[in-house]
Amino acid sequence: AMAMSASGKRAEPVMAATASTQLPVLSSDAGVPGGDWDEIDSVMHAKTGRVERQRDAQMCRHGDSQHCIHCTPLEPYDPQVLASFDPPLKFMSFHTHLRKLDSGADRGRYTRLEQPNCALIPNCPDHPPYPKGICSRCQPGAMYLNRQKFRQVDYVQFESDKILDQFINYWRTCGNQRAGFLFGRYEEYTQVPLGIQAIVTAIYEPPQTNSVNGLEIKDDPDFATVLQVANGMGLTLLGWIFTDLETLDTRSGTVKCTRFISDHRSALITAEELLNAAGYQNKFPNPAPKRYAPQGFFGSKFVTVVVSGDQNNLIAVKGYQCSLQGMGLQAANCMLPAVGAPGLMLMKPSSNEQFVPDVFYIAQDKYGNNLTHAAKPSFPVEYLVVDFECGAKAGAAQTSKPFPIGNRKNIAESQDLSCLKRHITGRNVLQEFSDFHLQIFLATNSTCDILRHILPELWAALKRKDAAAVTEWTKKADWQTMMLLAEHHDPSFGH
Repeated sequence: AMAMSASGKRAEPVMAATASTQLPVLSSDAGVPGGDWDEIDSVMHAKTGRVERQRDAQMCRHGDSQHCIHCTPLEPYDPQVLASFDPPLKFMSFHTHLRKLDSGADRGRYTRLEQPNCALIPNCPDHPPYPKGICSRCQPGAMYLNRQKFRQVDYVQFESDKILDQFINYWRTCGNQRAGFLFGRYEEYTQVPLGIQAIVTAIYEPPQTNSVNGLEIKDDPDFATVLQVANGMGLTLLGWIFTDLETLDTRSGTVKCTRFISDHRSALITAEELLNAAGYQNKFPNPAPKRYAPQGFFGSKFVTVVVSGDQNNLIAVKGYQCSLQGMGLQAANCMLPAVGAPGLMLMKPSSNEQFVPDVFYIAQDKYGNNLTHAAKPSFPVEYLVVDFECGAKAGAAQTSKPFPIGNRKNIAESQDLSCLKRHITGRNVLQEFSDFHLQIFLATNSTCDILRHILPELWAALKRKDAAAVTEWTKKADWQTMMLLAEHHDPSFGH
């Protein structure tokens, strides 16, 4: 199981964290084959991303159909484009980065997207196995940490503010932290050149143990079914979300700010959280053509979203990813989070069981000089962080009460057939059946076994947004039997 704790609670000596950072054992991977772009990457790769400029009345001395150096379109990676944003872009989009790599004299013929490897290459024929032997061919080279210049997701948009509000309501009800997995789709993000945004349409909350100071995600035997439901409805696993909230004033609804303290007692994202983010990203890699990535995968679009208090003591939502270097270090099990200093990451020392490569980072001293430091025993976690903004649209009014969210029995929110009868009113079948929590209930609850063989047909209709097909599906005998069972389960309905 995965354990994490809220930041900024106490100050302790810097040491290796004792809390487990092992990820929950998800019973199925995302199922995305490697070797080619996924749908959104294919769309973005086909675009040029060039930024058009208006004809300059002062400098341009040519006709309207011509261009000069003052008005010709700029490439999306041009420094003028990046600096034109307010504030300037810290991270270019992934496909802007790829266009920059392809812009050389070889026109991208030799462009390779390689992820860092921080583990020994096994079975080297030139010497006995480590620690009895090691050579330059099988040992990973030293790594110099650089802040990544691109990101694979540029924005996270919650399709409705009600999705986020329902998730945070768990904390409002009992004061305990909460985590969930984000499902939705990818779309073009037009606010940056060749940008990609993740549109969140649902949050699935797996079994977990929650407390005021942290949470632990348990192994989920239903996760394979959840992915099957999502795939049938045309949804993708986008990432995960968790809260780190502490009440400041119950009357005004303010929360404490714990992630903007300017030292290593706090961090925008803690080392333990970033390790978990890197683990998820390694588990759900992004497919890429073998022309670019020989392994068929490069990086990940799996996002980490944190709900915490900002500097104005309001609830704020912020998105993060771990850099490629961090993913490589995590995959080789080279790092540990520090206890008492959430903003520091510890490097493991080499031992007879594991070789850990040398890692360095560059930081400025008080005189502004760049100095190279060894990352052992620790280094600032921000060298591995890629961040982006999150937002939510105001949701439309719903014609029915949302179906209860699963795994919330500890706050007296349960799912049963009476909920099913109250949720399905028939006033807007497309909206009512599109509730992701309803579909998971139908697919995983043993009382709904008679529907299992006809649910894929319903999911296909919901994917097409075909209200007529959904209405026709409700006329099936098995669904009518289920509604009769729900009526019997809640005999007071309609009286």
